[in-house]
Amino acid sequence: MPMKEIEHRAILAALRHTQRDVPRAATLLDINPSTIYRRLITWREEGTLPPEFA
Repeated sequence: MPMKEIEHRAILAALRHTQRDVPRAATLLDINPSTIYRRLITWREEGTLPPEFA
């Protein structure tokens, strides 16, 4: 599985776990919240963002 797919799944899983709380999800993943916000924008533009996060 490509690293991008692993990252995609991990971020979405963390967001589901934290009920879409980006700062908490970022803490769980040990990444900066801005990384999650940027990925969400990119995935929305690509059409790969699940409807529950749109």
